[in-house]
Amino acid sequence: MSTRTERTTLALNQARAHLDAGIAAFNAFVVALQHRDVPEARVRVKAARLSPHKIAAELEREAEALAAHFRAVAQLQTVEMARASDWERRAMLAVQDGRDDLARHALVRCGQHQAQADQLAAELTEWNLVHDQYRVTIALLRQDAKQGEVHPP
Repeated sequence: MSTRTERTTLALNQARAHLDAGIAAFNAFVVALQHRDVPEARVRVKAARLSPHKIAAELEREAEALAAHFRAVAQLQTVEMARASDWERRAMLAVQDGRDDLARHALVRCGQHQAQADQLAAELTEWNLVHDQYRVTIALLRQDAKQGEVHPP
């Protein structure tokens, strides 16, 4: 696994862990509210020092940071696809010149760049799933915060 892939995977795992922690705190808050145990909800939120607004704001910051990272990954994927296409073109030219040895080498390079582009595409697909989770969670947090804010006594 490449270093870039490891860093991306680590960043996604950290984001998921933080998201899961925020969701767990929020779910505890919602459960307490559903049971009309407002003091318990206040205690849970105060103990966690997280409000739905704060959780949503933190998730929005993380989502934007990851989005910036993955915009760069998308650009890199485009570059890798262009490189693969260029090597494929070179292979075709080598075949036309009767240089099968160069054509094989060019196809190997083409395959390397295409594999890298495919790996980046998979990372982008995974990012889209994580980003969707962020958006849904943030929307739910914002909606619940508007509908049932718990105000201190």
